[in-house]
Amino acid sequence: SDVCDFLILPMCEEKECFYLDYLKPSQLGKPFEGTFISNARTNTKFKDLISALESHFVGKNSKTTYVWIDQFCANQPLLTDASHPLMAERSELLNRGIHAAIEHFDHFVVFFDTWKDPAPLGRAWCIWE
Repeated sequence: SDVCDFLILPMCEEKECFYLDYLKPSQLGKPFEGTFISNARTNTKFKDLISALESHFVGKNSKTTYVWIDQFCANQPLLTDASHPLMAERSELLNRGIHAAIEHFDHFVVFFDTWKDPAPLGRAWCIWE
């Protein structure tokens, strides 16, 4: 939650955009290319997620290895604002689209912050993914 709360959300809330809107097309993979990362931001540190991903992808070419991390690709406050026009699209996505979208990724990784009490298992959203 540290990177999300202090970097991503302030940038994206102001412009009502997604963080990936700040990136150059050359920095993005093709749709569904790479690995979907499921993680719980609550009580976890971004540096721990990155460290785990570096270990997971050791030996892979970092210039052609793409990951989809929701903090960078989805503006949660925007997508949960019931009065925002995106809510109709979000509802449709949640009802039918997200599972279909996740299935199209090359790989799926769940980040467990600890083995004893992994945060994703305590979050309904992560379990739903």
